Amino acid sequence: MPDAHPFFRWRLGLRGRYTLYSAALTTLVVLALTALSYLNARELVRAATEKQLQQTAAQLADHIGRSIMIGAREVVTLADQPLFANAMLDSEGRNTYLGPFLARHELPVKMEYNLVLVDYRGEPLVSRRALTSYANEDWLVSAVEQGETHTALVQHDGDAWLRIAVPILYRLTGTHEGALVFETNLTQWLDEPTSPFAELGGGLARVELLAGEVPIVSRIRNAPPEQVAMSAPIATELPLHPGLSVRVAMDEAAFEAPLEALLGKHLWWGMLAVVLVAAASAIVARAQTHRIEDLADDARAIAQNGERRHALTAGRFGNDEIGDLANSLMTLLGELKSHEGELEALVEQRTAELAAREADLNHAQSIARVGSWVFHPDVGQFELSAQARSICGVPDGQMLRFEDLLRMVHPEDRELMTQAWRAGLEGSHYNHEHRLLVGGETRWVHAQAESNFDAGGRLVRSVGTLQDVTLRRQTEARMREALAVFEASSQGIMTTDARGVIVSVNPAFCRITGYTVGEVVGRTPSVLRSGRHDQAFYHAMWSRLLDDGQWEGEVWNRRRSGEVYPEWLTISAVRDVAGRVVEFVALFSDISERKEHEEVIWRQANFDALTGLANRSLLHDRMELALLQQRRAGQKMGLLFLDLDGFKWVNDTLGHNVGDELLIEVAQRLKGCVREHDTVARLGGDEFTIVVTGLHDADVLRSIGEKILDVLREPFTLGGGSHHISCSVGITVFPDDGGDVQILLRNADIAMYKSKQAGKNRLHFYAPQMQADVAAHLEMQAELRKAIAAEAFVLEYQPIIDAGSGELAGAEALIRWEHTERGRIPPAQFIPVAEECGLIVAIGEWALRAAARQWRSWYDAGARDLRLAVNVSGMQFRDASLPPLVAEVIREWGIVRGALVLEICESVLMDGSVQAQARMREIKEQGIGYALDDFGTGFSSLSYLKRFPVDVVKIDRSFVSGCPDDRNDAHLVEAIINMTHSLGLKVVAEGVETEAQRAFLRALGCDQLQGYLIGRPMSAEAFLRLIEARAARAASVSPDTRSEPA
Repeated sequence: MPDAHPFFRWRLGLRGRYTLYSAALTTLVVLALTALSYLNARELVRAATEKQLQQTAAQLADHIGRSIMIGAREVVTLADQPLFANAMLDSEGRNTYLGPFLARHELPVKMEYNLVLVDYRGEPLVSRRALTSYANEDWLVSAVEQGETHTALVQHDGDAWLRIAVPILYRLTGTHEGALVFETNLTQWLDEPTSPFAELGGGLARVELLAGEVPIVSRIRNAPPEQVAMSAPIATELPLHPGLSVRVAMDEAAFEAPLEALLGKHLWWGMLAVVLVAAASAIVARAQTHRIEDLADDARAIAQNGERRHALTAGRFGNDEIGDLANSLMTLLGELKSHEGELEALVEQRTAELAAREADLNHAQSIARVGSWVFHPDVGQFELSAQARSICGVPDGQMLRFEDLLRMVHPEDRELMTQAWRAGLEGSHYNHEHRLLVGGETRWVHAQAESNFDAGGRLVRSVGTLQDVTLRRQTEARMREALAVFEASSQGIMTTDARGVIVSVNPAFCRITGYTVGEVVGRTPSVLRSGRHDQAFYHAMWSRLLDDGQWEGEVWNRRRSGEVYPEWLTISAVRDVAGRVVEFVALFSDISERKEHEEVIWRQANFDALTGLANRSLLHDRMELALLQQRRAGQKMGLLFLDLDGFKWVNDTLGHNVGDELLIEVAQRLKGCVREHDTVARLGGDEFTIVVTGLHDADVLRSIGEKILDVLREPFTLGGGSHHISCSVGITVFPDDGGDVQILLRNADIAMYKSKQAGKNRLHFYAPQMQADVAAHLEMQAELRKAIAAEAFVLEYQPIIDAGSGELAGAEALIRWEHTERGRIPPAQFIPVAEECGLIVAIGEWALRAAARQWRSWYDAGARDLRLAVNVSGMQFRDASLPPLVAEVIREWGIVRGALVLEICESVLMDGSVQAQARMREIKEQGIGYALDDFGTGFSSLSYLKRFPVDVVKIDRSFVSGCPDDRNDAHLVEAIINMTHSLGLKVVAEGVETEAQRAFLRALGCDQLQGYLIGRPMSAEAFLRLIEARAARAASVSPDTRSEPA
């Protein structure tokens, strides 16, 4: 290669390397300094950009998350309403009331969405927009059957949809009959001009909504190849998997362009420096390396062909170290060249011989699955064969010491293995089995060895074998386990040969059957037959066993004592490698106790444990059967649904034991009101149902209902005393009102609710108009929720004066609902609805805050002695948040002690609990007064007035209206005033409308008056004018006449 040699020398010679290293070092320095400068500047700019993007992504995620949760909470709230459960079974009702209600439904966020009510099959019943079917979808079956809310992201036509399905619970049956599905197109929403994505600016290149790491909605303004992106999770309370997040990105070139220009300038200057340094290095290298290069060329020529290119003289390479090196090197290279062939031949011969012997040995050990080893005591190491290394998991070439091998031994076997090894080194035969830990696997090995000693008794070496016996050990362990299971099993086990002759039985077999081993081995299983099964049964058993290899079922057999018992039997056929049956294995267990328990469980599952009446499950089955029978016979069936009036008071006041006594007695009386074949059931709590069949005239049901009302009005002897209750009854008729169990139960429940509304202790037959009342009730609930959010309420104030002086003593704050369509609605129309659906707490909080704020306004205007009364419902008073709310209002508006009065009804005192007393006293200690409203209309009791910190008793207007002409009312009012004063409390008379009533009450010593005669409820501005007018009049009245009434 004469042409390539100069080029090769120029590339790899000292001169080239010297020049190259100098240039490379200079280049590295230049590049390092330039890179550090660039990276530092780029890191600062990128950090600022990522922080801005992170803030933008977090704001978007928060906006989208809040919008989604508004929709989610709304669909959960709607699904809990009875109207949706009733609509599952009432097509006329849902088309008349639910359809328009959904069409008008709106969310307080700008989002297009759909609400679809579907039945348990997924078929749509009614919707807000388009009807969508979800038939045969697994998620719907899970949501309906298991009662679980389903939340998912769905891709449809390239758009991302959010779906939330909430199961509809039908409370009467306790089952889920369908679901309310909320769906919104996230892609369409986020692409609209009013969406959160449309409000972005600041040079963003891409905005995306992601599910996990997958983009489902993207808005791309431009698509540069390199972008800086940041994301933020969208926090929702929904179980979305994967979760949602927002990712925003901007063009990376926007902030890197200036940095790249600066980097270019630095690189140009750096390259100039590299060129200059390389040139200088080349000049220096040429002067220092030309002799070494010549020497290398000569040495290379000798190595290749054994001949020198030139004479090796000191004059040529100089009389220095380089010259000496040249002479020595050429001499050495010559000698090595002469011996090279001889050495290569010898190595090849020995290598081939050794490889052949080692291959034979390894092959033999692999066949026998036995490895060999030699221990060299002089170096303390083991030499392992290939098979031994495979067994121990030791790589090729690695030598082991005894300590290394000991670490591989299982900790529990190390001590015994050490003892055996030491004995072997002393001359004993080494024969030991132990466990090795190899790559996380445990292996059993059998090791044997013999030691060789010299004439002086010194150990020369030890030679041994190593065999993997893991499979043998595992087989032995399985056999021991099988034997232990056979002996200890609680199930009877019997094995027979292919002809059916018993070969073995376990102890459980003997315990269950009473036979000993010797009495059954050698006989057939027919010795156990009870005679309950015919020959066809056994023929079918053996046919199945021979065809399928297994049979399982219930069999009646006979013990040795002659007792017949049931057992659950499993028989398996065991076949050999040729597929022939060689034996049968039978396992059985005595199921006598299980049979007895099944009977008990059936009664527990179908009858009420307390009353012995049919429960909800059995009622449903009997109604289904009764409907089928009545259809065939062309007769009517009646369903009475009744709820006890006053049971809660008995249960809470007298205790649950007394309540249980009452329910048992009610059950007995109800059974006495119907025929023996009619069904009386308890649904739970104080709700009962009666199914009456074989009717030709539905008027019979009225007679039965009136009889039930009569017998339950009779006194009950409970806890040593006599107590009275009543009931409300709803009646529905098949087939007049419906032909389905759920529809009939719903109709009877609606009719019963109508009886409750009408005053209790009465009955009502179901009428279709009742469904409309329920829809209107639900509509008012929805409007109340919107009113709370919009604070669409106003307070009016009715003055209260001192009965003696006529001076303005205070006012009662009365809430009104400012409806956008129906105008101002009085509290009597919406407060009961708010209490029923739990909204009264929020309304009461608004009223308390608004009243406190108005009191502060009047106080600042000069009305320093004014007391303001605010009504608090029993539900709000029982809420644990009331005391901290009162404390917050007092601090916020600076309410002075005694200026704020909470008006409560008698039901709060009737609660009588320790918690109620503690809550009243906690609020009382904050300087708040109490007024007992509508006294005399409920279960009034002096003991309650003594136990609770009440300040004022308000006489109900129903008693004041008859005074002074009605003697009964007059005497009652007088008694209330005297009784209240005897307890040191003040009295306020409500509903004072005539001068005669005011004079009468003043004469009795009533403390304060309230009513239309004093003043109608008025706005805050009008009440302020009343305060100012009375103050002006009081200032103009002379001191001696100021005590006359106003």
